[in-house]
Amino acid sequence: MKKLTLLFSLFFALTTTHAQNYLISFAATGAVTTLDSIKVENLTHLASLTISGGDVLHLISSSGINDITTNEEMIKISPNPMQGQAEILFYAKEAGNTQVLVYDISGRKLLQTDGNLSQGIQEYHLSGLKQGQYFLKIIGENYLYTSKLISQNTNQGEAKIEYVGSKKQETVISILKSTKATVNMSYTTGDNLLFTGYSGTYNAIALDVPTTSKTITFTFSSFTCGTSTVTDIDGNTYNTVLIGAQCWMKENLKTTRYSNGTTMYDGTSAGDITGNYTIEYYFDYNNTPSNTVIYGKLYTWAAVWSANTCPTGWHVPSDGEWNKMEKYLDITTDTTTTGWVGTDIGNKLKESGTSHWSSGNNGTNSSDFTALPGGYRSTDGSFWYIGEAGYWWTAPAGNDTYAWFRDLYHSYATVDRWSFCGSGRGDGHSVRCLKDN
Repeated sequence: MKKLTLLFSLFFALTTTHAQNYLISFAATGAVTTLDSIKVENLTHLASLTISGGDVLHLISSSGINDITTNEEMIKISPNPMQGQAEILFYAKEAGNTQVLVYDISGRKLLQTDGNLSQGIQEYHLSGLKQGQYFLKIIGENYLYTSKLISQNTNQGEAKIEYVGSKKQETVISILKSTKATVNMSYTTGDNLLFTGYSGTYNAIALDVPTTSKTITFTFSSFTCGTSTVTDIDGNTYNTVLIGAQCWMKENLKTTRYSNGTTMYDGTSAGDITGNYTIEYYFDYNNTPSNTVIYGKLYTWAAVWSANTCPTGWHVPSDGEWNKMEKYLDITTDTTTTGWVGTDIGNKLKESGTSHWSSGNNGTNSSDFTALPGGYRSTDGSFWYIGEAGYWWTAPAGNDTYAWFRDLYHSYATVDRWSFCGSGRGDGHSVRCLKDN
């Protein structure tokens, strides 16, 4: 008897470990707490699948022994514990010969029935089991299901299991909706997985390299780019605009503090800083705070080095991210060109009219970016070109040799891509923030 119990325990251990590598469950928090679906992308091997919100992802080691599916969730036993009889429902993944077996706790096979089943939900009737614990095993074409079964029947009859039939399609849908499925995906330890959770109009992403079973929680934000606003640590509120897949601030940054609370240096009395471009200064154009209300503040290159320049969840866009936006507005843009690029990008970015831009402005603002001519502060302390031009830093690209920026001029239809190497990095330029992906 001990030998049978050991063999039976070994069997269930093998069927569990055979496919039980990592089980990934999913949850939602934030604006909504339910999940409709999850898209899973293996970025390492360029494979993907989409599962229902309540499903469990079963990552199976790519060992070549992954053609059998084992899970308990695709079986529905009702009632369980059973009194005298129970209904067994399971999903036959493929048509073909199927065995349904019942074992007692010692591993002794009590019942077996074989049948050639079609694909779909199948129903069996089980009765006559005396009080005790049992195991149900279903072996089909490319699937293997196991489940525990408890009988509370005090009046033992003839134990038997009988095939009832296949359920109708509407019953299949109902059962699958009420049954959490385990969905298999081939996985090699170290693979980079991208998860995208969907709930109504909301979506959120999570990037992970699973090394254990876990729950991935998606945080859904009620933020909608183009209608929602963002507030910095100083309490300044900014409108937003969606350009392609990028969410930009619609206004220039005005903060005097980093998002972690650290204060930048007030450059009002800085004077000539030529040759010193390492101090994180902010400026009001012409040292006049009322200019900041419209045009935002001007910042030295050093101020954009911090990861906290923009509000939490936002960042100073890189040269490549500006390129991406420019490509969206004009597919013919040569993103490797230094100097004036594009054919009409500048006009698409600039606010229309001459309320803020000088005469000669042909801006259409078709992008809704609403670029304004905030001018710049030179390292010698002088201010230039408000109303005529706007200048925006891009984020550092790993070293401080070149400080890239963009500028727009009132009478130019294009956008200027340029860089400083040297004291020019002490100039004060505007900053536009981009929302993190």
